[in-house]
Amino acid sequence: QITTYDTKFGGFKAELSPWLAGYALALLMGTDTAVGDASPYVHTFTFDESTRTAIPTTLYVEDTEDLHHIYPNMCMDEVTLTINEIGAIMAEMSMVGTGREIAHTITTMPTAPAETYLLGSDADLSFGPVGSPVSFIGRHMSTTLKLQNQLVVHKAPGGGLYGIFVRKGNPKFSLSTTFAAKDTDDVYTLFANDTASDYALTVNSGAAAQMTVSVPAMHLKTTKLGFDGDMTVWQVENDETTNYQAAGVPPISLTVTNDVPAYLVGA
Repeated sequence: QITTYDTKFGGFKAELSPWLAGYALALLMGTDTAVGDASPYVHTFTFDESTRTAIPTTLYVEDTEDLHHIYPNMCMDEVTLTINEIGAIMAEMSMVGTGREIAHTITTMPTAPAETYLLGSDADLSFGPVGSPVSFIGRHMSTTLKLQNQLVVHKAPGGGLYGIFVRKGNPKFSLSTTFAAKDTDDVYTLFANDTASDYALTVNSGAAAQMTVSVPAMHLKTTKLGFDGDMTVWQVENDETTNYQAAGVPPISLTVTNDVPAYLVGA
């Protein structure tokens, strides 16, 4: 006898466009502050701490010629952004839902737009002690940012075979960045002295294709000395346990500039 249904959407990996960056971050973080009367619009995303209810969306999936379904109440659980030296920033996403699946066919699919991508080669990292960060262009090798909601599907008596809603856990995030070392140390000392640092990774791939990752008060959690070929490198890591609110500014925020007026608005 069937007792419950679950839905999950994972393994989705794509080049990061400005639209996709805003879509993923809005659903994951829950707060979108948009500014602008016309394109380009500037969106600032922060974790919504006012509610435990995750933001639902609907996915439409065509699998083979005859399996077409709508999956309502899907919620963004995790987003990972990987910034390398060339090519588009890569995004990986996963969702969970309440288990509902509805057979449906959209007869006329919307036309896919021509995409402009956010490129790793356009990423400028500014890093250093609070008040005196410097550009790490030429030394910044790669960065991986992971943001998580720790979602749980809430099931209770009377809910039938499906979850009633998706509940958020405590938000989590982590950064791993690799720098080329230089002749005089400017990385390990920050770790050893537990120095608060300002971290801002800005990507500018066009007037309506921009993204910034901002951590105003970062404390390094680990520093790992290693090699990339014959080059000495530092890999530094930090997460939500070592990043702090600074003068009312959230521990981490992301800004996306694109041609979308607003996210999180019902159709």
